[in-house]
Amino acid sequence: MKKSHKKLIASIVACILAGTMAFNGTMAYLTDTEGAVNIATVGKVNIDLEEPGYPGNDSDEVKSILPNQEIVKDPQVENTGDNAALVYLKVDVPQETFTELSSDGMKGETKLQDLFAMKSLSENWELIKTETSTDADTAKTKTTYIYAYRKTLAKGAKTDKLFEKVQMKNAVESDLSGKVEDIVIQAYAIQATDIPGEDLTVGEDGYM
Repeated sequence: MKKSHKKLIASIVACILAGTMAFNGTMAYLTDTEGAVNIATVGKVNIDLEEPGYPGNDSDEVKSILPNQEIVKDPQVENTGDNAALVYLKVDVPQETFTELSSDGMKGETKLQDLFAMKSLSENWELIKTETSTDADTAKTKTTYIYAYRKTLAKGAKTDKLFEKVQMKNAVESDLSGKVEDIVIQAYAIQATDIPGEDLTVGEDGYM
């Protein structure tokens, strides 16, 4: 990855973690997936965040999720604008303090940890930042994962699905609080052309 692109990514990650893109961008909100789904774009780009296999918040399996259960959750981004884009996904995974059971029923350590695991991650997404934080008002803790798509996304193209499913950890149910927090996904895009001082030329392998 080129140095100029690394600097750009560092700036974008800082903005994502701050909850905004520090440019003249627009933000839209969707509600068709578990938790809030946000889209932020910078420059003349438009994207859609989709989860084609997700059963929906009103489905019985989502409302009554059990420890060790897997649910199809398959976020991907489509470039619906006229310009190529650099695309990022931010995934907030709730944490709880619980004891996880192994496949043979043995108890592990009781500790604060992610309540869900992402399954079948795509190699075309690169994890560029992981951060744990606690909400001052609710005292709820989450892990934030920020992924960058390894290729520029052309007009009309779709990314690979970041992951195929999420699995609730095999937690001792008595350890869990009464309400399981949502997984929150946010999509971000920045125009991949005409960025002053940045070399975003795609190489022969299709990567920057």
